[in-house]
Amino acid sequence: MPKHIRFELTDQDGTQKVETDFSDQEWSLLEDYSAIFDQLATSPATTSVASFGFSIKWDSEAGWAPVDASQFPSRTDLAAFLHLFRPIILNDERTFFMKVLGVISQRAPSKAWKALKVEFDGRRFESMMTISMTSASTPEQPTSETLILNSGRTLQNWLNAFEYHRDAAKAAEFSEIHADDFPTPDHVKGLMLQLLVEKLKAAAKLRELIRALQQGPGASFKTK
Repeated sequence: MPKHIRFELTDQDGTQKVETDFSDQEWSLLEDYSAIFDQLATSPATTSVASFGFSIKWDSEAGWAPVDASQFPSRTDLAAFLHLFRPIILNDERTFFMKVLGVISQRAPSKAWKALKVEFDGRRFESMMTISMTSASTPEQPTSETLILNSGRTLQNWLNAFEYHRDAAKAAEFSEIHADDFPTPDHVKGLMLQLLVEKLKAAAKLRELIRALQQGPGASFKTK
């Protein structure tokens, strides 16, 4: 039986009363996402990762400052966090963030959902600070290529190379990146962890939105 929902949504266009229906399958998806996120949110490993803050320092004389690796979450905490976060950040998972948000977008359209997508895929972080590398052209490859280090695409490759799949080809690409003095593996890891924190923040906002839907009449969600 379809789930009938009423709540108030406040976005850049003001406050509107939303009344819509979710199918049983759609509502089950939202509930499953919520259960997964709630387990993630209560894990000490998530607390460890969420508290991470990273900054890159550069000096015209000294160049790029080394990274203090002691600020990173422990290997155990990172592995536990990624295991719990996997159903939300991998696009082939049923509860993938974009799939869940897509269902809500269809039932309750709002311009605000674009901002959530931008935050989740790393474009908000990228817009604040873009760190890129441009490869030199060669006879074999006459055109240079630019790699944005703090991007969702680089994060996906890093996860495939070192965390989820141990992809040797992807790992080799990072070995080429580390051939120069910058970026070191720790610089890249710091950027990747910061991107994961961005995804976690977006995932938490989506959970708050679903909570408002679950509460029904009288509940509200503000995107500002």
